[in-house]
Amino acid sequence: YIAEMDEEINNTERETIYNFPAPTIIIDDDGKIVWFNRRFTEYIYDGDPFGVELSSILTIDVEKTYSKKGTIIEYNDNYYRVTATLNKKGESSLSMLYFEDVSEYVALEREFNMSRPTVLLIVVDNYEDSLQNIKGSESARVAGEIQKLLETFMENTNGIIRKTDNDKFVAVMEEYQLEEIIENKFKILDLAREIIIEDKT
Repeated sequence: YIAEMDEEINNTERETIYNFPAPTIIIDDDGKIVWFNRRFTEYIYDGDPFGVELSSILTIDVEKTYSKKGTIIEYNDNYYRVTATLNKKGESSLSMLYFEDVSEYVALEREFNMSRPTVLLIVVDNYEDSLQNIKGSESARVAGEIQKLLETFMENTNGIIRKTDNDKFVAVMEEYQLEEIIENKFKILDLAREIIIEDKT
């Protein structure tokens, strides 16, 4: 089939396909590479990929590549949208896979998602119970310490925080800043609990 296909295209067409600006390959029913262009060896596989199983080079769900949107894969810190066309010839079939570099689009999408505003509801556990046996002046001091702690915490972000109740606060910040807080396992709440415990002892 490859030989027949090769005979059907002239030298100009063959040269155009081989020098196509995006990595392109053809795989057989077994997922082995039976044809590739120059860009594929430049950007994805440094060597002779002929006869190599695609799965040994890339982690890719080939079935998804047949959809209109294709599938996005990551390889060598770059992202590619892979789409494919299936060509059948008798009992055998060949698939041409086209790799479009979408690294910039993925980076922009990630930046957009990470910059979206996120709302946090911060609640100090057992706040009222912890202050039951504390004098009024001490209770006010502890409440002030908690609010000061949260305000200091928010200074490291470009967000805002507002007190909605004695033990409740609402904060708004960008998504990437929330991710950093999650990575730190919300240490701010532990610090707030320590203030109450220290004043009771």
